[in-house]
Amino acid sequence: MARLWLDATRAGSDLGSGLGDLVLAGRQDGGRGVLTRGRPRQFPVYAFSLITAGDGGRYRDAHRDVAIGPGTVAHVFPGVPHWYGVVDPDSSWDEVYLAFTGPIFDVAAETGILDVKQPLRRVERLAYWKRRVETFRTRRPPMTRRARDAEACEVLQLITDFAASSACAAPPIAADSDWFEISCSRLRADVGEHLDLAAVAAEVGMPYETWRRRFRHRSGYPPGRYRLDRRIDTAVALARYSTMRVREIAVSLGFSDEQHLIRHVRAATGRTPRQLRDQAMPTTGT
Repeated sequence: MARLWLDATRAGSDLGSGLGDLVLAGRQDGGRGVLTRGRPRQFPVYAFSLITAGDGGRYRDAHRDVAIGPGTVAHVFPGVPHWYGVVDPDSSWDEVYLAFTGPIFDVAAETGILDVKQPLRRVERLAYWKRRVETFRTRRPPMTRRARDAEACEVLQLITDFAASSACAAPPIAADSDWFEISCSRLRADVGEHLDLAAVAAEVGMPYETWRRRFRHRSGYPPGRYRLDRRIDTAVALARYSTMRVREIAVSLGFSDEQHLIRHVRAATGRTPRQLRDQAMPTTGT
């Protein structure tokens, strides 16, 4: 039977402003990992799990499906779909883990200390690392904002030490030079369909907020606006060169109604869809 030790004073605690917060510190023996029946999950904060014993484990995301076991550190990033656990019904593992959030960890993700392209690492001296992680669960939680910030810095130091002392346990993904082109391609595709922007960020191996900021810096527009502009471009082309009614164009491109489409087209071109069509196909006199 699996046994769970959890620092309940951290779970569900109110988050205050500051550098960061350790929101969960736990240990589980005889567990089976993330219980989602093998489907991906998206976690709302950063986390890592250090597997300390057991076998039969695997980690899966959009880019990899690899075996993991004792000594594996599996990092989790906000909003990035993933799954890890044991696939053999007779197998289990032991793990210790932390979940954390805050600006200090966002900066760590932006600078590569927390690298979404390398979610798995492998460490030696397993007893040493387990003891360091367990320290956060077994000691008294901090009660002041300053003490919580200090603890967040300790968590970041632990993550930095993991990176300095470990080997990458799976190949990195999506070369940095490709991420923008891949993003633009996904944002331009099927503009009439709903697109999960977080899924695009995951596809290029970035936390959503990091990807959004980098995309805006590179293109001058946030991803949502970039995709909306592509929808408007398509609406303008259909208004000019197709026989579709304005209402049909609005429905096909996912606008809430005809007036919503007209407002966007007028803001972009200074004309309504009907005026664009008349301009493109003028009547000829006899």
